[in-house]
Amino acid sequence: MTKAFKLFLLLFMTSQLLSQNGILTDNNSTAEDLVKNIFIKGNCKNVSSVRSIGSDTVSYGQFINGSDVIGLDRGIIITSGKIDLAHGPNVTNESSFSFNDPSIDPDLNALATGLLFDVRGIEFDFVPLDDNVLFRYVFASEEYCEFVGTSFNDVF
Repeated sequence: MTKAFKLFLLLFMTSQLLSQNGILTDNNSTAEDLVKNIFIKGNCKNVSSVRSIGSDTVSYGQFINGSDVIGLDRGIIITSGKIDLAHGPNVTNESSFSFNDPSIDPDLNALATGLLFDVRGIEFDFVPLDDNVLFRYVFASEEYCEFVGTSFNDVF
């Protein structure tokens, strides 16, 4: 190969790597801001009773740049740990986080086969302005490889 082609190839590969920064997260929004401005995307008057489930603010927020990783470019991220663990690449086993707080949620208790820990979420009421409601979601687990087939299970 010629030197010019090698330089072009190196520059192309470097620009590709730099453009794939992974998911970026931000936990500086309230649950109400996330629902109204990210999930529903606008000042919708038909949303009420927004509340976060869990006592921390590091387990939910917004994300961008997720297309290459999860197929969604932006949205709300809710985790049972810290959202900044979603930044890639995931090259470390056991990089999870636990609040170690036993949790009670009537809906999840009906699905779970054991005790619940680190339950996190956002709950709200709304009246749709249309006859169809659609949302896209991705259920992902950093811990899947470490805990599949064990007594630990995630419930959604």
